[in-house]
Amino acid sequence: MSKNYQMNLGFEFDLKQFDEDGLRLFHCAMSGGGKSYGAKVFCEELFTAGYPLVILDPEGEYASLQELFPTIVIGGSYADVPLEEIIIEQTLRTVLESKKPIIVVYDLSLAMMDEQSRLAAIIQEKLFQLASKNRKAFFFIVEECQLIAPQKPEKGQTKSLNLAAQISKRGRKRGINTIWLTQRPSDVSKKIITQCNLWSFGKLIHDTDLNHLKDVLKAAKLTKVDVMKLKKRFYIFDGQSTNLVKFRKIKIKDLAKTPTLGETIAIEKSMDQSLDSIIKKLAQQAQESQAKKDAREDELVQLQKQVKKYQDSLQEKDKEIELMQQQIDVIRTIKVVSGDGTSNEELQSVLDERKTLKKELIALEKKLAALQKQYDVLADNIDQFNSFVKQKEKIKKKFNELTELMESFDLKETSVSEITSVSTEMDVGSSQVDDPLDFIRHPAIQKELEEVCNLPGISSRAVKGIFALLTQTDKVTYEDVRKSLGLADVSAISKAASRLTDRQILLKEKKPEGMVISLNIKNISKVIELQTKRAEGEKAMSEVFSFKTKK
Repeated sequence: MSKNYQMNLGFEFDLKQFDEDGLRLFHCAMSGGGKSYGAKVFCEELFTAGYPLVILDPEGEYASLQELFPTIVIGGSYADVPLEEIIIEQTLRTVLESKKPIIVVYDLSLAMMDEQSRLAAIIQEKLFQLASKNRKAFFFIVEECQLIAPQKPEKGQTKSLNLAAQISKRGRKRGINTIWLTQRPSDVSKKIITQCNLWSFGKLIHDTDLNHLKDVLKAAKLTKVDVMKLKKRFYIFDGQSTNLVKFRKIKIKDLAKTPTLGETIAIEKSMDQSLDSIIKKLAQQAQESQAKKDAREDELVQLQKQVKKYQDSLQEKDKEIELMQQQIDVIRTIKVVSGDGTSNEELQSVLDERKTLKKELIALEKKLAALQKQYDVLADNIDQFNSFVKQKEKIKKKFNELTELMESFDLKETSVSEITSVSTEMDVGSSQVDDPLDFIRHPAIQKELEEVCNLPGISSRAVKGIFALLTQTDKVTYEDVRKSLGLADVSAISKAASRLTDRQILLKEKKPEGMVISLNIKNISKVIELQTKRAEGEKAMSEVFSFKTKK
């Protein structure tokens, strides 16, 4: 790190003390407490000091660094290049191998939570590998790090958490300095917090957050009241001394501030020809990647059609074999009794016919084996084929069991209402939410969104685009969404909005300016009620199967 370099953050900050161990900063404050604002001051000063920056931005608020600094934005509403896996490694390589410092912002704001975790894991894995090779000092800045390194990881978040812990623990020798930001410290893994050597505390009021930090606060000689009464100020603790500071004004636009009615924030990018050429090259790679992806999807569709064709053919051959087997069984039952009037000629004729049928059966079995071999080759090229077959057999088995059970216990006379009246419990979380982000992240809504995105004919991109805008404003039109996604028309948006309205997640209203949609926050209880009813029906059917097993 730089020797004796003084940074003007609104207060003097000397990086010299972190020369040997590197800087690992944990920066926290509740929503509206100035956390992200202070982080942008750090970004301005660190880049001015000559450090490349790699920023993981789940909220889409660091693109304005383009106004003053050479910055590449990958993904999000202000993207220079769409966020594709092939682009991640190339941009990291560009940042770490460039002679001049560059900022790269990975904007994950348009991705759903599970997709954010997956992309964050890919970025961190490539970052650690390339840093191990280059050994060049830079800063890795993670906004809302509770989404990337949670204290209690959900399904799909474990890999991202483990990589974040590895970077925090072993990144120093590879030149990785880190800044971890959050508004909910209690949701951040202690594997991150305990590895830091500098802590910055803004206003926090929740006991769960304060208790999570009690050991650090005690070492800093701070009480809960000290932190709770802060107003746009921060306590900075370096392990030895604690100072109360206030960050200076940022030089770039603040994309994290609450937008006012009718306000549109535009970014004027700084001119940098060398950066333009890099962005063009990355954009070309993204286009080529998408073209290959489309070609693979088309090939998969054709393979699926061929599999269906061979399945139909196999079924026909199975019927032919079954018929021939029946004929053979009939012949085998013929009893030759001496003196019953059956001549040797008649018997020989039957035997000859049996031999002919046997030959035809063998020939058909060979054809069937050949078809099965072709079918297996095709099946190997379809990732989900085995699970599809298993699921199909499982459903068929359950259906047969249920049919037998209904016949043996006369369940046909039982009404649907009697079956679904079985009591059940379903923990879907609180049914009271006020904030749009809390509404969207609610488990019940996340489940509905996942099901809608998987419906035939529904564009997941349209769904994500709708919710990306509704996190910024109360109401949007189909046209607003179309423009933000760069689509030719609103047909995909209309289909997605209709499905979301059917599921009580969105409200639609026809206005002079077009169809207007908004979040149906107050109706979340109905969404939960619908999910509860579905769960009750599933449990009732499960109990029927359980009863059959016990019997």
